[in-house]
Amino acid sequence: MNDKLEEMFKRQHGLNSGYFSKLGLGTTPKDLWEKFDNIDPNQGGPVLFNGISFDSYESVSQYMSKKDSNPAKWVREYTRAMVHECLEIDAAAKYKFWDHDESVDFDEVAREIIDVWHFLISVTQCAGISPDKLFELYTKKLRVNETRRDSGKYSTNNKKGKHPDDAHITLR
Repeated sequence: MNDKLEEMFKRQHGLNSGYFSKLGLGTTPKDLWEKFDNIDPNQGGPVLFNGISFDSYESVSQYMSKKDSNPAKWVREYTRAMVHECLEIDAAAKYKFWDHDESVDFDEVAREIIDVWHFLISVTQCAGISPDKLFELYTKKLRVNETRRDSGKYSTNNKKGKHPDDAHITLR
């Protein structure tokens, strides 16, 4: 299964690379930020980044924060796209409980689910999560959810709305 997930990530990266190239952005957010992460912040003098010469590391940092390929922007864009795809699933599943037509076009539901997966993989990649890391985080969260299920405790018990038992689920 993990090989299939890795293949899905690889193919989605290829698809996104093509889109970003067509948009004139040159590279995906993931690729661009990996390049940025490899720059030594203490490097003096001009910094060559993505074929552009900058005065300093700070100049590159400012450029990246405004760039259309900023991962934060694309996390938001992909998330919005997923929400809309989920609404399309909802429509295909005949969400109107007052409508007496209970038939569901499962082929359409499947197509919309695949659209959600495309955006979900993209947002996952923007967040810097590999298939292996995704499995690790999923497994940790599964244990938390099993504990909640077994204990019957689902409330957050804090003002920020975050579960204290989720604190150990981090990217680092």
